[in-house]
Amino acid sequence: TAASSGPGAAVNPKAITRQVRRIASHFTPGRQEDAHDLYLAMLAQMEGVLLHGLGGREAHPDMRSRETTFMGHCFLGYVRYQAL
Repeated sequence: TAASSGPGAAVNPKAITRQVRRIASHFTPGRQEDAHDLYLAMLAQMEGVLLHGLGGREAHPDMRSRETTFMGHCFLGYVRYQAL
């Protein structure tokens, strides 16, 4: 499990790291990635799931139609990749 029981018990991250490749297939075991890369991959997967129900990314290639999804409403249609 990801967490052991009892106070002061260590956390075993293997249950989590085994699932990362489902979110970001380009992640390679042993290669360091950062939280930003994982976050962007998670957002892309969530958007893909939402668009799948609407015909997929191919059916909605323009940003305007993507703005109508839950992700679009949460992020106002845009995800900023760099803080200004």
